[in-house]
Amino acid sequence: QETARSSLCCTALLTQTRSNYFSALGGEQKGKALTDSLMGVLQTKVFCANTDPETNEWAARVFGKSWQQRAQAGVNSSDRGGGGTSAGTNENLDFNVQPAEFLSLRCGGKKNAYMVDTIISGGGRIFNASQKTWLRTTFSQR
Repeated sequence: QETARSSLCCTALLTQTRSNYFSALGGEQKGKALTDSLMGVLQTKVFCANTDPETNEWAARVFGKSWQQRAQAGVNSSDRGGGGTSAGTNENLDFNVQPAEFLSLRCGGKKNAYMVDTIISGGGRIFNASQKTWLRTTFSQR
């Protein structure tokens, strides 16, 4: 990767799951360590639709966590005719991009009008379109 950067080249690696890298790089512990090392030096990561829970959890960690405000509301009732409503917000540290979001990205083909949804990690740079270090985008296969 250092050679590619110093030569003004890019490295493109493609896989459907992180487990593919584990296997190709030596199996369980060794393969995981080498995969983590390799992924750590790659800056731009493009994530498409995926159903592998481990890969999706890892991808969510790539996008990090932040304090998220969530609205909550409730209705209370009792047999005696009393009751009421309540509303409020709470703040939790949660993923910026949830692992489940990768399950619903469009993966192209005729049924999706040849459109592919992706979420891109910018390796620390801020995207103008989102003002975040990640960007949800769509591209055409045509």
